[in-house]
Amino acid sequence: TSQDTGYVVGGATVICDPGPCNFPFNHGAIIKTTDGGESWQKLSFFHDTLNIISASFINNNFGYCFSSNNTIQKTEDGGLTWISINTGITGNISGGLFINKSIGFITNIGQIYITTNGGMNWNLDYTVSDGGLFEIGSSNKMVVAGGGNGLICVRNLDDITNNKQSEYYNSKEVLIYPNPANSYVTIQYKNSQAVQYLLTLRDIKGQEVLSEKVVFDKVYNMDLNN
Repeated sequence: TSQDTGYVVGGATVICDPGPCNFPFNHGAIIKTTDGGESWQKLSFFHDTLNIISASFINNNFGYCFSSNNTIQKTEDGGLTWISINTGITGNISGGLFINKSIGFITNIGQIYITTNGGMNWNLDYTVSDGGLFEIGSSNKMVVAGGGNGLICVRNLDDITNNKQSEYYNSKEVLIYPNPANSYVTIQYKNSQAVQYLLTLRDIKGQEVLSEKVVFDKVYNMDLNN
């Protein structure tokens, strides 16, 4: 979360064989450093909680942890205390991300869910038909979810703050080449109809540099010199 403060999360499924117990149990652990990794402190140990798979901190004190049994853990005091929140979704969480204290995303193999109230309620934001999603992160005002066989799904964060309809770029459905591009770029849709599209081009910092409405079927060549 800063140059000196950081968190590591994880966990495991333990089977006592041989041992006094004859059933598996799960646990998750969270450790913290405040000196750039020179030393670490165990903060919490969650029994009967499937392994903590990822964490997302807004600052040194406020953050969330995600577990694969569809619960998230929330702290507001740097990990001293935690509040458990049930997401209510079906299937196992595979990744999670919060971009501020209210707006967050979780991946659930083939789906992306969004919350706008700090994880209290989650709504389906996107579904992939081919492959699964296993990780999610953010970069330059973009939410990026990755999966198997080269699957990448990207959403512009400005759409959320501007209350625009959810739109994702899916690497399995859209081909954009060459990338990077200087004079022209070709956009090819896997399944497309001859309807009007709004094409928006952004630079590496996520800033809009070109936008135009076009009608095309499957393939369109965008001239970057105009």
